[in-house]
Amino acid sequence: MKLLPKDLLIKTGEIDQAQWNFSPFFGRLQRQRFRMAERLLNGRKFKQLLEVGYGSGIFLPQLATHAEQLSGIDVHDRSVEVQKSLERVGVRAELHSGSATNLPFPDTAFDAMVSISALEFVEPIEQAVAELARVCQANAVLIVICPARSSMLDKALWLTTGGNAEKFYGTRRETLLPALQTRFTVRRQLSYPPLLSACGLAVYHAWELSPHHR
Repeated sequence: MKLLPKDLLIKTGEIDQAQWNFSPFFGRLQRQRFRMAERLLNGRKFKQLLEVGYGSGIFLPQLATHAEQLSGIDVHDRSVEVQKSLERVGVRAELHSGSATNLPFPDTAFDAMVSISALEFVEPIEQAVAELARVCQANAVLIVICPARSSMLDKALWLTTGGNAEKFYGTRRETLLPALQTRFTVRRQLSYPPLLSACGLAVYHAWELSPHHR
């Protein structure tokens, strides 16, 4: 899998912990998110792909293999620096600073969108979902990865950063999927670890969605 190398990562904010992907134990867990996204993308190639919440750009090199034209949006203001890091590994992406609640793109601009551990931080989520629906084409694919309410993940967050999961997420992990389902239909769902998800012990959830018929 093509990830932006650790030495090219730029920390873009408090919640951007891209370096975790290269840590001995927690990195293996973190990279499961990207593997889940890859499973749902299933080798497909798209004309216009948008990553919502690209952070330091760590997953953009892999997403570039799925897109003719690649774009990204994030709330931080370091898009130019991230673009330069990507160019050093031969990846071209049009990156924007802005919110998912007010996307700076025309209607039906994208046939694919990916968001990994980002939408659970957005408020109001209903407005962001409406914006995602606006900019996607009728046959578009939306891939969303979200952390589950997991005591293991919450403990890891506390051990590594001292951060409190309730402060970070509030109830948004639970409300994200219902909000998405107001505008999108779930086509496939994955959970990790798969054998523990039925017991309510999943760490991550992943969904492939498509917009409701217009």
